[in-house]
Amino acid sequence: MPFWGWVARRYSLRFLMRTGFLMTSLVTTAVFIFAGSPTIAVTLLILAALGATMLDGSGHVLFLRAVRPSERTEMAGVYQTYRDAANLAVPGIFAVLLKFFSLPVVFAGGAVWMMAAAVTSKHIPKRM
Repeated sequence: MPFWGWVARRYSLRFLMRTGFLMTSLVTTAVFIFAGSPTIAVTLLILAALGATMLDGSGHVLFLRAVRPSERTEMAGVYQTYRDAANLAVPGIFAVLLKFFSLPVVFAGGAVWMMAAAVTSKHIPKRM
């Protein structure tokens, strides 16, 4: 039994996602602060990746629970379009940031985005 699945069943998917977003945001903020020290920054990035693993599988579960089983086939295309757009938008935003700022600003931008997602995740229904 995967650990994060157990946490989601024990506490709630909303708790798992909020914790993942908060952890990733706070640790990525620390990467921004310690960008001048590569050893610390790499260690913090590994911790941020641990927070991101909480989000990796749980995002799909929200989609599966929100859509009726009879509608999943039709909605899978909509969901895939959303994922494709997200896969293009994030590197595009970071490219714009890198055009005008140094690399640590990308970590600050990612941290702000993750914090916004953490705040938004409080609206996930408790039943999920």
